[in-house]
Formats: sequence, C-alpha cells, structure tokens
Amino acid sequence: MPRRRRKPKQKVLLLTEDLEMPLLLTDELPVNRHMRSVLMALCLAMVVTLLVNIKLEFERQRIGVIDGSPVFEYKWVRPWEAEVFILPIPKPTAPYEEHYDVPQDQGGYVFVNWYPFDGDNIGAFGSIFDISKLKVKNPVIVSCTDGVGTKIDLANRFNKFETIGIDLVAMCVNDLIVQGAKPLFFLDYIAIEKIKLSKLKKILSGIIKGCKLANCDLVGGETAEMPGIYKKNKFDLAGFSTGIVSKTKILKKNNVKNGDIIIAVPSSGIHSNGYSLVRNILKKNKLPHSLKKDLLKPTKIYVNEILNLCKNNLIHSAANITGGGIIENITRSIPHNFTANIDLSKIKVKKIFSWIKSKNVSDKEMLKTFNCGVGFCLITRENNYKKIKRYFKNDYTPYIIGYISKSNKRLNLYNNLKW
Repeated sequence: MPRRRRKPKQKVLLLTEDLEMPLLLTDELPVNRHMRSVLMALCLAMVVTLLVNIKLEFERQRIGVIDGSPVFEYKWVRPWEAEVFILPIPKPTAPYEEHYDVPQDQGGYVFVNWYPFDGDNIGAFGSIFDISKLKVKNPVIVSCTDGVGTKIDLANRFNKFETIGIDLVAMCVNDLIVQGAKPLFFLDYIAIEKIKLSKLKKILSGIIKGCKLANCDLVGGETAEMPGIYKKNKFDLAGFSTGIVSKTKILKKNNVKNGDIIIAVPSSGIHSNGYSLVRNILKKNKLPHSLKKDLLKPTKIYVNEILNLCKNNLIHSAANITGGGIIENITRSIPHNFTANIDLSKIKVKKIFSWIKSKNVSDKEMLKTFNCGVGFCLITRENNYKKIKRYFKNDYTPYIIGYISKSNKRLNLYNNLKW
C-alpha cells in the first residue's frame, strides 16, 4: 500500500496592510497547488516592492505567555531556504500592539503583544491558565516557590545574566517533580534598583528558556523598581510554579520499601546553593581559568526525565538535592523508620567541588552546603535501575550510591568522598 505523502510545513510571510513589517511564521496551512498559484499570481505585482521592504526573515515558535500575551522564540531563516507565501492582511483592530527587538546575532527572544489568547485578559490583575484540556484523573495541584540566592551577586560580578533565569525556573520545577507533578505554569518576581532593559531582557530570556526546558508556560510576573532599597545595579529574583499530578500517582515517602536502592543523578555543577561560601572563597583565592565556565553554569532541569520515570512507575520516591546537600534532603524522602545508607566513595565529585574543598573546607561542610555532584536522588527497586538509565543522556547517567534499610537511624554515611 503506497504511503501518503505528508504535507510539509509552510513558512508564511504575513504582511500588514501598509507593508510596514513582514513576519515570517511557521504554520501548517491547507495550501493546495491551485490556491498557491492564485496567491502567487495575485501578489506578483508586489514582488518588487517586497524585495525592497523585506529586510528581515525569521520563523517563530511560541514558548510562553506573559500577561496573557504569547512569547516567541525567533530563528533566522535565509530567504532562499523558505517557501514564502505572500498574504496581505489588514492590521488587527485594537487592542493591538507590536514590539520587535530583533537580535543581531543568530537567535534570541522577542516579546510580542499580538493576538493574545484572551483579549480581555491583557493587563489583568491575575494570570489565567486553562486546565480544561488536561486529562488527569483525580487531579492534585502542587505549588513551589524559590529563588537563586547569592548566585545573583556573581552574575552581577561577571556581567552574565542570560542563565540566571534558568536557575530560577529550575529551583521551582525541580521541587515540583519530587512529588511527580507536571509543571503547568511559572511566574517570576524581579526586584531591581533601576530597570535597565538590556539586563532585564537577558534575565527574562533565561526564564523563558527555563520554562521551555520544563515544558511549562510563563503566564505572568512582576518587575519592581526599588531605588533606595537595592544598591546600584543590584537585584533579586523569586519564582513561583504550579504543577498537577493524579492523586494516585503522587510520589510519597511511604512508597519506599526496605531494600530499595538510592540512585544519584549527576548535577550540572554547583546549581544554586552554597554561593555565599563560594563568594567568600573567591575573595581570597583566584578561580582557575578552566573552572570559570562552571561557576555560573545553570541548574539542570530534570523535568522530562523524572516525569517519564513517573509515567512508567519506575520510582518510589525522589529528592531534589538543594540547600542542605544530600545530608538533609535525602531523609525528607523516606519514612521515619527507615535509614538511607550512602556510600560516599561512590559519589562522582565534580572538579569545581574539589577546588572548593581544597580551600580548607571540611567534608561535613561540603556535604551540608553543596550537592557535591549529585543533583537529584531516586529511590526504587534494584531491578528498575537498568530501565531508569535509558531515560538519561550521557552527562547525566545515574548511578547507585546506596540502599534503604529498616531502623530508627535516619542517615548512615560510610566511606569517604574521593576528592
């Protein structure tokens, strides 16, 4: 039986009535051969004008919503690589506003107030998220809020703001998935001494990218300009995220069984905890050039991997290793009459932690302050381990670091970390 040919995605050039600014969109359009010929014939007379006016061509993808308006990611497209259909359209009626800040490099983020989901919600006091299409039986809402701590100070110091927003999203959504919840939407709060659009856009671009990685919508936020409260160039971030999970699918500590194994999922680096100690060390010590890229490396977002494991019933419990390190966080995910036995020699310590340790920091302090290379922990049956490994890419391949036993001792650490 012959295969049916799939219709390729058509890149469509939409023009305002007065040809002020062309937009190249990526959409599925039911354009047949006849319609295409008609359109091209009707627009042939405009070609010369268009060649003069068309300076920018890019395709966009919706990746979030701010205050009821969509946020798009733009990618450059060479004119000769696109199938262009010219559709003269009138400008939408009010309320209507376009803002273009087209990046000079090969990519970036643009905020657009154009065809919002609900025109009545533009500038509303609250953000709206439609849950009517979510197919979740016995749904339970899970909410988390967090910040990125003093990592912000280093972002200011090195003038690098593109990734701090990813950290903000990660700190919230990684907590949601500990209970098996799928992140739905995210809101941010930015408090700053004085708004500088260049800095603000970089921060927001990271938040948008984080939401994209977590597969959730950015539905709103607040930016507060607070001179006199914050010193020059200083700012702070806070995030709030809401997720959903079926009541029967919640990851609970009571699911943990005697004999379960503890699996470590590698971190991307320091993540967003322990930076007060890091800053203090940097006052007296110069960071090796080879480790500079690790200092502000964004927190790994584990959403896709963990939700796939939950979907396939492969884990009993989980722990996000943040403030307090593995010592304080793993015990939050097991019942009171169980012990988490962890072989410290099994932990794969990253180089940035070895350098911090070399600055007269004790093992105990390292374990209480940093993740030491373990960003997330999973508790499950031993026969699930091989299946779990398949859901992670090489840099984040999980490995066994311990087991669960029954006793009143909450935590048993044995052997030593290999720095």
